Order: sequence, then C-alpha cells, then structure tokens
Amino acid sequence: MTDTAPKRPLSITIISILFIVGSLGNIFTLGKLKFPISILGIYIFGWFSYLYTGLISVASFFTGVGLWRLHERARRIAIGLRSWEMLNIILVYTIPASRAKLSELLVQKGFSPLDANSVIGGLIGGIMGIALQLWFLIKRRRAFVHRG
Repeated sequence: MTDTAPKRPLSITIISILFIVGSLGNIFTLGKLKFPISILGIYIFGWFSYLYTGLISVASFFTGVGLWRLHERARRIAIGLRSWEMLNIILVYTIPASRAKLSELLVQKGFSPLDANSVIGGLIGGIMGIALQLWFLIKRRRAFVHRG
C-alpha cells in the first residue's frame, strides 16, 4: 500500500511553524502593545493598532495551519501576507518621514534613534528573511494540494 498524500518539505514545515508561533506571540502580547503599528509607512495608534494586529494574527495562525496541511489556498495567502510584510518593511525604512517617526518613537521609548547601519540592517535582514520564505513558498508549489 502506498501513501499518495504529498510529503511536506522541511522548508514549508518551518514556515508553517513561523506563522503559527508568530501569530500566537502577537495575540499573547496584544494587551501589552504600547508601540504603534506601521501600515505602508503610516503609524497607527490605539484601538486600530490592536484591531489590525489581531486580524493579522488570526489570519497568520490559520495560514500556518493550512500550510501544515499543505492547502494550496494557504500557500497563496502566505505569499500575500509575506509580500505585504515586505512592502511594509521597505516603506518604513525608505520613506524619510516614516523613518524619522520611527526614530522619534524609539527615543520616546528609551531606545537609541535609528542610524544608517540599523536602517540598512533592518532593510536587508527583513527583506532577506521574507524573500527566503517567499522563494520556498513558490518553489515548493508541487507539495500542495488543491483542496482549498
């Protein structure tokens, strides 16, 4: 008897776990959220930042579960979520007003302001981490089933 179910690649297992653990971490720290959220380089505060974080966390959790089960729809949603994150990172670090606001917020919270090295490191590190996940999500397409 042969098993016809597709095998889950290690890369997809890791990405699935990153989605699930990241979403649970966000949900558990949601009540302690004192820092604004950046959406396309614009900072939001208060209840809207809680709502946005909550929605993204729930979507990420179910996407992670779908990736674990090798659902094609979850793979597509994961590509969309990671692309959205990449766009946000690029805009936060490249829009001068957004970068200045982030630096100001860091100083208000007792951290060092952004310098050129942290901007370059944040951009490169964030983009590389997300790009690697996107590459595996695209490259391992054949492992997914079209169940929804």
